[in-house]
Amino acid sequence: MIAPWREWDLTSREKLLEYAAKHGIPIEMKHKAGGSPYSMDANLLHISYEGRALEDPALEPENDMWRWTVSPEKAPDAAEYLELEYAHGDIVAVNGKTMTPAQTLAELNRIGGKHGVGRLDLVENRYVGMKSRGCYETPGGTIMLKAHRAIESICLDREVAHLVVRIVAHGRLIAAGDRPRRVLHQPPGAQCQQRHQQQRQIGAEQFAATHAQAAPRPQRQR
Repeated sequence: MIAPWREWDLTSREKLLEYAAKHGIPIEMKHKAGGSPYSMDANLLHISYEGRALEDPALEPENDMWRWTVSPEKAPDAAEYLELEYAHGDIVAVNGKTMTPAQTLAELNRIGGKHGVGRLDLVENRYVGMKSRGCYETPGGTIMLKAHRAIESICLDREVAHLVVRIVAHGRLIAAGDRPRRVLHQPPGAQCQQRHQQQRQIGAEQFAATHAQAAPRPQRQR
């Protein structure tokens, strides 16, 4: 296994920045006041921020930290309406224009970011017991979630809606890698099916035995 991180002496963000400057490696989001940038993780769905001022819960995030969304004060005063077309539970068109899933999310990121949608500032409870404050931008994901929940409120009946909540809880156990509690919470589908078949077989045998042992009713004499 090749693991350079265990061998080199770049043990801090400051040393990494020095190395990048020495070798001409461009670094985005350098902090204006100097020092290391925020710890960021970006993909098509979201971008996260940790470190620097966020380590102090009393401080607000710096305005120049956000990259995808504008502040509510700078958002347009006029509302913008979206028409989302679904097929089999997935968005296939935005405002009448057919799009791939990636194109859909990119377009919703653009529109939502323009209106300041999708900012989150929260303290996470990590599975290992530590707490970590982080900020997130997910404008497109926020729009998709709100729209999907609206469809569920129209289409799902009471029991199925409760089942969705249980599935979400089950997903959290999977994400945490907590197999013992996951198995206890909801056995795998094969085990459920086997148990159901066994119960049906036992019920059928008990029903047959009960009726076979039942004494015949006496005939009424006229």
